[in-house]
Amino acid sequence: MRRYGYPAPAAEALNLEPYDESDEDFPMELLGIHHLTAISAQIRSNHHFYTRTLGMRLVKRSVNQDDVSAYHLFYADAKGSPGRGVT
Repeated sequence: MRRYGYPAPAAEALNLEPYDESDEDFPMELLGIHHLTAISAQIRSNHHFYTRTLGMRLVKRSVNQDDVSAYHLFYADAKGSPGRGVT
């Protein structure tokens, strides 16, 4: 079975073999984060904080797939640098 590197609870739920730290054929090294996600009920305050206070830019606005009554906003730095995104 192919190893995906999921933690044991997720692997069990997906019927996959959990990641084994002693497996030298599949080393896993985490070098950083991809993005952060936060929830806010106040869209104007949210937009003001990320764009004016932190200097980020709104790069995408879509409907939240888990709750279609809410927006899913994507902010990033001007360069779109990895690890600098907030949704």
